[in-house]
Amino acid sequence: KRKAGGVSYSPLTMQGSPIDCAFVDLSGTLHIEDEVTPNAVQALKRLQEHCKVVIFVTNTTSESRSALLEKVQSLGLSVSEDCIFSS
Repeated sequence: KRKAGGVSYSPLTMQGSPIDCAFVDLSGTLHIEDEVTPNAVQALKRLQEHCKVVIFVTNTTSESRSALLEKVQSLGLSVSEDCIFSS
């Protein structure tokens, strides 16, 4: 078990195996419009600490990859442009 912020938790696993990659939807999951969703920053940090790769996906077609990056980074989310994929 590990401890973060005074809370103990186990490393992320699925059926006993470490999770190597996670796919996370941006809009509606990490943020809604211009507001970060509750606990999104903490959850994302935990995913990034325990997964080798975190991929961000969205079906948003009205914003470019760089515009999406700017939006999520302005909300305090640690995301790199090469990990964002949209439809």
